[in-house]
Order: sequence, then structure tokens, then C-alpha cells
Amino acid sequence: MRLKQFLKKHRDICVDWSLSGMGSLDYDHPNKADLFVNYAETDLSHETDAGNVNALSNAKRAIDCQVDQLIVLLGLKKEKSFPKKLSHLKSIGLIAPRILEKVNKTRNMLEHEFVHPERSQSEDAVDVATLFVKLTNTIFYNFTHEFEMHESFKEFWKRGEFETFCFGQTASGLLISFNGKKSPYFEVVGYIKDSNVMRYKVTKDYPEYLPILRAFVQISTTDFAPDDIFKTMCQEINT
Repeated sequence: MRLKQFLKKHRDICVDWSLSGMGSLDYDHPNKADLFVNYAETDLSHETDAGNVNALSNAKRAIDCQVDQLIVLLGLKKEKSFPKKLSHLKSIGLIAPRILEKVNKTRNMLEHEFVHPERSQSEDAVDVATLFVKLTNTIFYNFTHEFEMHESFKEFWKRGEFETFCFGQTASGLLISFNGKKSPYFEVVGYIKDSNVMRYKVTKDYPEYLPILRAFVQISTTDFAPDDIFKTMCQEINT
């Protein structure tokens, strides 16, 4: 059984949620994007044309570095073009890419047409890079690795069949776990009481990979309720 079939058959039992396994992904230490942001801030402090040029360049390096790491760590398709990379990040609900594209355009004008940035352009680029890196660092440093949706505690105790609530032994539900080693994937496990009715790995080649990843990114970076995130994920998988 695959997740789509499990949700069609058992979606109604998945009403209570729990999160676990919060922790860092396997990113390179120290995070180079943070270093480039610091360099860019130092460049701005010089208040010269050279400082503006270097600040823009280091801001772009910070963005590029962070984007590339995100794509690798989250198992997204590797691309050479910057717009295509951003489109993948947009597909998991991570960023609004237009502002990053503006920074890229200004950097390209400097690199290919030798047009020096104005002070305000460099400041904007550094601010954008700083905000982007700080937002996405949440994924690097505090990513949720396990998302469980199970039957209602209230209904479970009302039935009075068992003395303990234990997912996979006495309680039914769905557990999705993220594994970020080498080639990232999700393990999806479904139990109906003590029966394991589903267990398989979801790699980036599976159609359910992006909806699941989008849900995990939202859990880690937004204040949306996990049960609402789950509902959206179910709708995306079943369409």
C-alpha cells in the first residue's frame, strides 16, 4: 500500500498529531552562507565604491551557497541556472524568489556589463541575503525529522480496549520520518492497531515526495498548525 491509498482508506483516523526528532541537518560546518553575510556587512562599512561592489558580490555568494545547500540537503533536483534553482525552492513553499532574482540581476550587471551598484542596491542585496539566510537556517539547525498523525486519544480511551496508547501496537496512525543522509528520503509507515499495513521509502522520484517535503518545511519554518499542514498535504497527494 502507498500513501495515497492509505489516506483514501484511513485518513479519517488521523486526527491528533505529534512532532519529534528536531535537530540539525547534515550541513557543512561552518555554514559558508553565514560567513559571506558577515563579509558583506564588513564591506558595507567601508562606504566606498569598492565596498559596495564587494558587498553585492558577497551577498550573492551567500544566497548562492545557501540555495545550493538547500537543494542538496532536501533532495531536490540539481540545476545549473539560478532561476531553475529558485523554482525548486518555490515548489516547496520556501521563498518568494522575485527579490532574490533582483539581487541576481544586479550582480549579473556588475559581472557582465561592469555596471557598479549604487549604495542602496548593495544595502538591499545584503539585507535580502541576511534575511534569506536567517530564515533558511531554521531548516539547517532545527528541522523536524518525524511527523506523526494518529487516532484520537479521546476516542482511544473511550473504547477501553487497551491500557496504554502505543502507535503501532495498540493505536492506529501514520508516521513519516525524514532521513537526510546521502540521498534524502522519507520513510512512510502506517499502522492499523497492531498491523503494519504500509512501510516504504519515498525518494525524490516519487510524486508524493514534494507534498511531504513541503509539509515538513512548513512545520519547520511557519506557525501553521500541523493538522492544517497535514490536511493540505493530503489534498495535494490525492489530487
